[in-house]
Amino acid sequence: MNDFVSLWSYLSTTPLLWLTATIAAYLIAESLAARLGNPP
Repeated sequence: MNDFVSLWSYLSTTPLLWLTATIAAYLIAESLAARLGNPP
């Protein structure tokens, strides 16, 4: 758990935080679309 906290504190001070958030949002939306049958 301590490793995760140190990684998060590093990411929160760099633009990588927003890159990570964007990729996470994309992966969540992609999995949701797959569950719904990939509607257009």
